[in-house]
Amino acid sequence: MCECCQSSSAAFFDSLALKWDSFHDLKVLGAQLDSGLDKFGVAPDEHVLDVGCGTGNLTSAIIRRLDSMGRVTAVDVSQVMIEKARSKVDDTRITWHCDAVGNLDFPPATFDRIICYSVWPHLTDAKQIGAIFLKWLKPGGKLHIWHTISRNAVNKIHSEASAAVNDHLLAPAEQTASLLEQAGYFIEEKRDDEDGYLVTGRRL
Repeated sequence: MCECCQSSSAAFFDSLALKWDSFHDLKVLGAQLDSGLDKFGVAPDEHVLDVGCGTGNLTSAIIRRLDSMGRVTAVDVSQVMIEKARSKVDDTRITWHCDAVGNLDFPPATFDRIICYSVWPHLTDAKQIGAIFLKWLKPGGKLHIWHTISRNAVNKIHSEASAAVNDHLLAPAEQTASLLEQAGYFIEEKRDDEDGYLVTGRRL
């Protein structure tokens, strides 16, 4: 993401951070996140990268299922989102980073799992980001590109929002899966329907 785009996205999400949770039924969302993590098979000792952690709802769901060996690295471009998340999820197993994910430099094979929940359209160079994530995953590690609402709903929300994000549109799952395959992932699952969106790629 270019510096000016990163700055405008950060400002947009900063402006929403304190009211973000009011847009959701957090009990329903928590159940959806727990169900999804169950299906993903997240193990108690994993190191998970939570990309676009926002106010920490997914971070909280992940950390609840980890043991003392498990860790979460949570990343977001919005400082206000990070501050809100930290106020909700206070746990020494979480490391927080306020930056665009493409600016970070983790060692190869750091993560067992990378989850992009409700953030993939905001990662504007998907091909580059996919390659970076592949490098950061351990062999056998998985990347999940995940939304709990439909692609059409995601794109409607973004297209009607601020100019900072109104061209951040979610591509069909087939297109996203093809991009990941070209980067070297094995595609385990793709779903793109009225109930949600998921593309799961595994590093071989």
